[in-house]
Amino acid sequence: MKKTAGIQPFWLLAVIAVGVLPFSGLGTYTLQILTLAGINAAVAIGLNLVLGTAGQISLGQAAFVGIGAYATARLMTGAGVSFWLAMPAGGALAGLIGAALGYLALRFQGHYLAMITLCFGLIMHIFFLEFPFLTGGAAGIANIPYAGILGHAIDNGRDALFKTFHLSWFLVLLIYWLLNNLTHLGSGRVLAALRDDPIAAESVGVPTAVYKVQAFAISAVAAGLAGGVYAVHTHYVGPELFGVGASLEFLIIVVIGGLGSPVGAILGALLMAVLPELMRSYEEYRLLFFGMILMVIVVAAPGGLWGGLSTGVVRICSALRSRFGTGGA
Repeated sequence: MKKTAGIQPFWLLAVIAVGVLPFSGLGTYTLQILTLAGINAAVAIGLNLVLGTAGQISLGQAAFVGIGAYATARLMTGAGVSFWLAMPAGGALAGLIGAALGYLALRFQGHYLAMITLCFGLIMHIFFLEFPFLTGGAAGIANIPYAGILGHAIDNGRDALFKTFHLSWFLVLLIYWLLNNLTHLGSGRVLAALRDDPIAAESVGVPTAVYKVQAFAISAVAAGLAGGVYAVHTHYVGPELFGVGASLEFLIIVVIGGLGSPVGAILGALLMAVLPELMRSYEEYRLLFFGMILMVIVVAAPGGLWGGLSTGVVRICSALRSRFGTGGA
């Protein structure tokens, strides 16, 4: 009971912060960048469940984002379906395909699993290109309508009451809350056992196959929902947005932020969104600086940004306690 009571204020403050931040004087361009960071964070938190918690390598996460984005876009433009129905439908479709991929990957581990998921990403990218009656082909799907709520369009414009920033970051909070609850239940301990020693887990009767498929499905649903938000944020989806490069970017976000940490995934997404903008003035050196900073983070903080920050806070607290204790003596 105490633990639950202690958690509630955090979520309340987080919801208030997300609700108020767009009206704190931030410019439209800044909101656009932060909205993309929120979309990437939602995808990365889902991927973190597979990669960090369950210990399964996935190099096809961008494909699930594409499935959700295309499904949302096609339902809204072709069938006139509301965003609030199209986005969950896209997430559900991505989840079904993710479960199928998880089932297919049951016999594979390590680099073989990485190859399977990489091939899946390549196949979906080809699908997005070669089936224009569903995806628009190389031209993609444009002129995707705005999402709306209470008769107001959801947009990052100055006069908009509800913004796509809200969509992306409330989705982040929702996914974080759900997966936080999941990982603190028996399912979380089973996924950790699947990561640390799957053979030992199977030997004590744990249905590792079920939980592996479950992890892939949940991760895919998160990516599909984020893809739906991306569709109404940019009003365009195309195959070039969901290739292998995007999957590697999501992987980098999770690793930099810290494996197994949803907060780390959020920090990694913010860094990957903001850092290129800060270096835009040094365009010719941007990739060099970006690579060097990533290398420094990985080497200096093997546990990622969140792991490094946590370790630093613990060391500072220990030093303060030591000094205080010595002074009190």
